[in-house]
Amino acid sequence: MPTPSIACVGEAMIELSRIDFDAGQAAVGFAGDTFNTAAYLARLGQSVAYMTMLGRDAFSDRMVSTFTTERIDTALIGRPETRLRGLYSIEIDATGERSFR
Repeated sequence: MPTPSIACVGEAMIELSRIDFDAGQAAVGFAGDTFNTAAYLARLGQSVAYMTMLGRDAFSDRMVSTFTTERIDTALIGRPETRLRGLYSIEIDATGERSFR
């Protein structure tokens, strides 16, 4: 991976969507303004790094894997044992209106 020319700094979040309480299921993804910006810049061919703090849990591991898949440099990501990711959910009502929690 080339030396990044752009660094995005912020907090990527764990996103739960398509929540089905009856089935006990939800889609798990990662999002947030700075992560989305980094991903779109990388998809456009820019050399991008992401700077944040993650933990050493399964969600953080999957997030780093997602960054790598998106061709985002992860060298600036700290991973202390004590950090945990933020989590939010998206609920969509019958009219398509989204609610974030």
